[in-house]
Amino acid sequence: WIDPAEAIARRAMSLLEPVSEPSGENEADIAVFTSGKVDFATKRLIQGFGLTAG
Repeated sequence: WIDPAEAIARRAMSLLEPVSEPSGENEADIAVFTSGKVDFATKRLIQGFGLTAG
């Protein structure tokens, strides 16, 4: 049996800490890669979307 995406998202949210309110500072949005390794081309690509590798 495989859970649908909505059920997986609900479970993930139940495991995460609550998100705090934005502090008003301009913090950069990040993209998290589970492999831990981000090559140069991918970094350039995500920068085009306003993200940084985290």
